[in-house]
Amino acid sequence: MILPFVAAGALINSVFVLEASALFVEGRQWVVTRSYLWHVIILVVGTAILVPSLGIVGYGWAELVACIPYVILHRGLQPGMRISLGATMPWLAAFVAVLLGSLSTSPMRWLLWLPPAFLVWWEMHHWLVQRSRTQVPDRTQAQSNWVSPNPCQSNATGD
Repeated sequence: MILPFVAAGALINSVFVLEASALFVEGRQWVVTRSYLWHVIILVVGTAILVPSLGIVGYGWAELVACIPYVILHRGLQPGMRISLGATMPWLAAFVAVLLGSLSTSPMRWLLWLPPAFLVWWEMHHWLVQRSRTQVPDRTQAQSNWVSPNPCQSNATGD
């Protein structure tokens, strides 16, 4: 029952861990420390508030809410080094929705697979269009590059 929450939290964390590493390389450890410190504080407070009323699921919700300070990591990097969240967020939202939808017992939960399926279709469509736009070399032209138009005869074999 708690696995989808923990998996969603790990998925969200995976988007920002590269930025945390870049901040360490830049020597800006305090930005990472501040972000992770807020993460722990929100997780502890959220768990203390939500677990008594929701049970173990309260920890799961606290885990998701505790991901908010990852924005500090994103804002801590210079604009040229940031990960493009515009390209990442649709995928992240789609898969977090699928993970959390697995908690539902409704038959409608299977509809949550439509956004990831659409994103896969969209990416494949763009890949195929891009592939069809690239010029495919003519096989006869490619083979003729290997054949010399004026072959030289070698005197070594007595030709």
